[in-house]
Amino acid sequence: MTTQAADPRTLHITGRSDHGGGPEHLYQLVQVIGDAGSTLIACPRKGVYWSRYAELLGADHLIHIPHRRFDPATVLRLVREVRAQKVQVVHSHGMSAGLYARLVGLMTGVPVVHTFHGVAVGRGWKQRIHGVVELILSRWTRIGIAVSLGERAVIERQYPCHRGRIVVVPNGIALGSGVTPVKESQEVVRVVGFSRNNQQKHPELVAGILERCTPEICARMEVHLYGEGLMDSPQLRDAQARGLPLHLHPPTDDPQAELARAHIYLSTSRWEGLPIALLEAWRAGTCVMATSVVGNNDVVQHLRNGLLFPCSDRDLGAQAMTRLVTDQRLRSTLGAQAFNDLHCRFGRELMGRRMRRIHRWVIAICP
Repeated sequence: MTTQAADPRTLHITGRSDHGGGPEHLYQLVQVIGDAGSTLIACPRKGVYWSRYAELLGADHLIHIPHRRFDPATVLRLVREVRAQKVQVVHSHGMSAGLYARLVGLMTGVPVVHTFHGVAVGRGWKQRIHGVVELILSRWTRIGIAVSLGERAVIERQYPCHRGRIVVVPNGIALGSGVTPVKESQEVVRVVGFSRNNQQKHPELVAGILERCTPEICARMEVHLYGEGLMDSPQLRDAQARGLPLHLHPPTDDPQAELARAHIYLSTSRWEGLPIALLEAWRAGTCVMATSVVGNNDVVQHLRNGLLFPCSDRDLGAQAMTRLVTDQRLRSTLGAQAFNDLHCRFGRELMGRRMRRIHRWVIAICP
């Protein structure tokens, strides 16, 4: 009789614990491969996920680090923890966490796994700096993880030093019921989006789409955006002032409740890794309308399980919105197919098995 090998003692590092797909990804992952005997998490204390991680593992298994900010003293503190806790694998999530993890790996010899969680697309000065940093840090990265095939292609194009060392592990979530939720037809179609006021999430595109919808279509829908800094966007405030059906909210602690009430989930991102919110919309049976960009188009197949439109074309965005608002049968068909695809491809248990194999493989090849 054979016994299953124990999971290596792993320190996960993330520069975020606020609302967002990155912290939620780690929360889902730790629920299937983490426990208080094998898992530590380093993350900012200020944020909703600090308490959620503490409920899973215990507060004594959490280590405070700054929010998306590099601090040399934190590196030394993490090195001490890795040595004291006999950590076998350091797994970083996102760019700032990756800087900490690779330096800790350099100073301790512990192998590092790095999940990118989205790579900024473009050729600006920030991308150039990131390229130089990754070129240096790649020497202390045992394996890199992309959450979609599209993201892997972007990583290998922008960071050639990682070519041949990137494994794709798609994001996964708890699947819940196997019964497709039914969206009742209503006079007002509710559109929901989870966003932030930054270049990646591109929330001002929502205002541009609404501007190009006819008054009759606008009268038939409500658009609710949830996220940080949305009221700081002049375009969004102007859209509200002109009477467009746009409602801005702070981040929600219960996105699934909002998705359960929604008929359409709207993503306006310029790039993604593989968005957790999109998978959560699928779980709620909510029809997805998303920009055709890396991450989104890795999972959404146009007119099969969602509807895609170019992120630079507001007119086509308005046409897509009009089609979904006026065609309840299409919304139901796309939502039902997406629900089935979620259960076949994006369960968190599948994600956990793949990640567990990577952690054990890293230990096996580590000298």
